This record gives sequence, structure tokens and C-alpha cells, in this order.
Amino acid sequence: MVRRLVAEAEPLPLSPLDLGRVAWIGERLDPGITGDPAAVLPLVKAADQVREHGDADLALNLLWAAASNSFWADKNELTRNQIEAAAARVPVEVDDPRVLAVLAYTVAPEGEFELAERVARRWSERPGDAASLQLLGTAAFTLGAHRIASDFLTASIDSMRDQGLLVQLAQSLVMRAWSEINLGRWSIAAPDAEEAASLALETAQPLWEAGAHAAQAFLAGARGDEARAEALASRAEAVVVPAGSRAVLAAVQLGRGVTALGVGRYDDAYRHLLRMLDPVDLAHHRMTFSWALGNLAEAAIRIGEAEHVRELVAGFEPRAAGSPSPAFRQSMRHARALLADEAHAEARFAEALNDDLSGGQFERARLQLAYGAWLRRQRRITDSRAPLRAARDAFDAIGASPWSERTREELRAAGEVSQKREPGVLEQLTPQELQVAQMAAEGLSNREIGQKLYHSHRTVGSHLYRIYPKLGVTARWQLGEVLDAPRPAAA
Repeated sequence: MVRRLVAEAEPLPLSPLDLGRVAWIGERLDPGITGDPAAVLPLVKAADQVREHGDADLALNLLWAAASNSFWADKNELTRNQIEAAAARVPVEVDDPRVLAVLAYTVAPEGEFELAERVARRWSERPGDAASLQLLGTAAFTLGAHRIASDFLTASIDSMRDQGLLVQLAQSLVMRAWSEINLGRWSIAAPDAEEAASLALETAQPLWEAGAHAAQAFLAGARGDEARAEALASRAEAVVVPAGSRAVLAAVQLGRGVTALGVGRYDDAYRHLLRMLDPVDLAHHRMTFSWALGNLAEAAIRIGEAEHVRELVAGFEPRAAGSPSPAFRQSMRHARALLADEAHAEARFAEALNDDLSGGQFERARLQLAYGAWLRRQRRITDSRAPLRAARDAFDAIGASPWSERTREELRAAGEVSQKREPGVLEQLTPQELQVAQMAAEGLSNREIGQKLYHSHRTVGSHLYRIYPKLGVTARWQLGEVLDAPRPAAA
């Protein structure tokens, strides 16, 4: 219907503002991600024209479309200066959420740290509208500042639920799912990804649905369900390859790489992850490439490619030093520890384990596993057992069963036998049941949960009826005692 109406309007004598609105409507209907300057620069020109005619809001919408087109195709360097200069000409506050989001999509590496600080400062005076909160969350997410991204996105999600903004809600949930994966909070990421996939399907957003499936694939693979992980990864890949969405394909490759690492298929892991670091590969994207480094190093040392990856990691040192992304810096510390020679390895492991581990339990446990294995190979058998036990217990707690088994094998080689792992109570819940349990643990009533999730209160009650025996509880107040990570609440 919209296309028909636009086609009827285009032959009419349209003003510059009307032409800008037509361009914006076209982007909303079919957002391109070619990154081609021939598609991006007309949007920048249209933004300048509508700004000159007094519509700053429309100008920023057009610049957001231009920045998004360029960013998702990973070609922002071709149009960066033009977009940034046009954004600076729009008469709004310098730290307007729309401006910060545009800049996050176009900023050069040397400007990321300063921009991340500007985004973080907005938390103390954050706006109340869902759109601005989502833009700030998007900016923080793009810059790799996942803790502040989760805070902004959580606030946007709460507002979007209340207003029934399902299109935007799906997008915020996808981004928060990936932020929570980067923070190691899988019990939040899993229900976010499932709900996001459902909402994106219902609202006809195939690329966002693919992003949700990529997150689900990562979690399934890390927990040992290889068949489901590959099915979800292939489903996402079928959408994003024709569309040219590099960032989502990179996330797919990350999930495949981590899945292969967990079960010891190191050649496969190396092949999947190396694609993320090849600038000419469709699986390379500047937002996600850094996620590959520590994982790639782990695969490389098992298949004799350590020297090659050592050179790759060394090439990223200057960028990592000025990056605002804790995930990037953590990935570099992980890689340095694994690739260090015998004289420096212990110091590198200490550095990695004692620093801020933004990746939570999963990343800490992986470092402890690698450190314990290194100690055992140095014939420091007694010393190796403590980090290996800690890694085993952490993997058990989050349900990372392939990693648990790998750690048990290392402990057996160190002369210690572990009890067989029993599935945790939270692994018995579906993602939706986990989401309901988390909300109930926060004190929400069945009716309030139903309103947020667009279910009847009777459906919520049915979920809780199944949840209680699975968790071994009999009352609502007991839920908080068995849930390993509460859903983040906006401050």
C-alpha cells in the first residue's frame, strides 16, 4: 500500500521536504546494505536539503539510513567523512542520541574511545523515550561497550513493551542478547534471542530474525547441541549471505567456531574463525572481527598455526590499545596468554585472569582451563588442578557441557577423577519458561508478566505450574534463590 501511494505521489511537484520524506519512506520499506556510495551519498544530500528547509528530525533520519547502509556493508570508510560532516551541520545538541548513533556507525578507530565516553555519560541524564534509549544502546553496542549497551537496551525494552512497539522491541532484544553473550550472562541472552526471533518473524524483519538465530546458534553450540546450532546457523546464513549482511554472517561464523572448539574439532574452528579476520571475506565486519582473536588462538595452537595467528594478533595491538571495547581487549589478553612462549605464558595468564573479565563465567573458565592445561604440560600437576576444578565447576554451572567434558579430561590426565556432570535445574527450562521465572522472581504478578510478554495471565500461570517442579520449588519467593542471574533492570 505504501509503495502504491509513493508511486502516485512521485509524479507530483514535490518540495525538497517532500522529496526527503519519499527517500526516507523508501529506506524504511527496503533498507539497503550495499554500502555503495551511489546509494549512500544521495541520502546525505537529501539530509542537507531538508535541514536547509528546517526539518532537523528528517535530516537525522536520512543520515541514520545512510550510516546504517554503509556500516552493515562494512564500507563506512567510503562515506564516513560526508556523513559525519552532514551530522555536524544539523542544529541539534552535540550529544543528541541520533547524532551519537550515526557517529558510532561511522567513527574511525582512533575516535572510538572518546565517542564511547560521550555515550556512557548519557546514562546519568538519559532520555525517557524508547527510541532515544535504543539509539544510545545501539551506539554502545556498536562500540563494544556491552555493559552500558545492556543498560540502555533494557530501559528501551521496558518502554517498548509498555507501548507495544514490536518492531523496535525485536531489534533491542537481538542486540541485548548479543551484549549478554559478550558479558557471559546466558540466562538472559537465551530468552532474549528466542523472543526476538519470534517477534522479528511476526514483524517481517528477516535480518533481525537472522541475528536472533545466530545468537541462538551460539548458545546451542556452546551447550553441546551441535545439530540445533548448525540448523540455526544455516537458517541465518541463508538470509544474510544474499543480503550482504556481514555483521550477522560474522556472528554465525563465531558460533560455528566456538561450537567446533568445544568438541575439539580444531581444524573446523580455525577455518570458521579465520574468515572473520579476512577483510575481503563476507564474514568480516569491523564490529565483530575482534571476537575471533582469542578463539582463533585456541584453535591455532592445536593445529600448528600458532605463528600465523601470533602475527595476526600483533597487528591488532595498536588498535586494541585505544579501543573502548572490553570484549576486544579481553580477546587480545586471551590470545596473548595462549600464544606466549614458556618464559612469558604464566605472566600472560595471570594478566588475563586478574583483569576485568567482561565475558563472565564462560570466558574466565576457558582461561582457567587453558591455564590448567598449560600447567599440566609443564609437569606442575598439583598446581594444575585448582584452575581446572574451578573451570569444571563454572562450565557445569552454566551448562557448557562440551567444555565441562574437556576439563574433566584434563583433570583425569592430572590424576583426578570428577563426578559425572548432572544437568543443572535451569537447563530444564525452555527459554520462555526461564524468562517467565526471571520476571516472577523480580516480583511481577502473572498479569504484569502477561502484559509484558503479550500473553494472558492464564498462560503465565501455566508456565509457572510447569516451572516450579522443574526447579524444585513450591512458592514464587523461592525462584530468586535458584536463578543464577536476574534479568538486568534499568537504573
